[in-house]
Amino acid sequence: MRKRSMVRKIINLSPLVDVFMIVIFWYIMFSSQNLKNQEQEFQKTIDSFEKTLSEMEAECEENTALKQQIKSLERENERMTAVMEYEGRYILLWFSGGLTDQREVKVILEENTQELSFSSEDREKGEFSAKLKTILEKYFGTGKRCNVIFLYDGGNSYARDITAVETTILTLQKEQYFVYTKINLSR
Repeated sequence: MRKRSMVRKIINLSPLVDVFMIVIFWYIMFSSQNLKNQEQEFQKTIDSFEKTLSEMEAECEENTALKQQIKSLERENERMTAVMEYEGRYILLWFSGGLTDQREVKVILEENTQELSFSSEDREKGEFSAKLKTILEKYFGTGKRCNVIFLYDGGNSYARDITAVETTILTLQKEQYFVYTKINLSR
């Protein structure tokens, strides 16, 4: 008799297994949906970060351009300061005789005037540039700030002559700071 009572006491667990399977299925479905929702939120966040990054890159490029403008304005400010400075001096280079065989550059500083005549051959050999450089270096040697003004008549001169004078001035400007102004009188 005892065996029969034991058999009768066995509980049927199949409904419990069914409930357990339903809970597992429900959990899998909702966790899958949660993962999809999280993926969508992460994608929105990534898109937002990419948009912000592109905006920041554009601002960085704009800042670089602004920095270049600031440097340019600072250089211009230094030039203007040199022009307005009390002890600044003006060196005037006056190019004349533009289409003749012998051209002339007058270098004028205060009451000192030096005339430098040259031909196309002197210019091609580099003798003219060397002489002009020597004269200008003598004026720069005083230590005072200088403002160099180059006057010429563009309609009555050779472009090579103007370029030779300007190249000499720009070469000197790399070695020593001074304000350089080029004025075409034909305009």
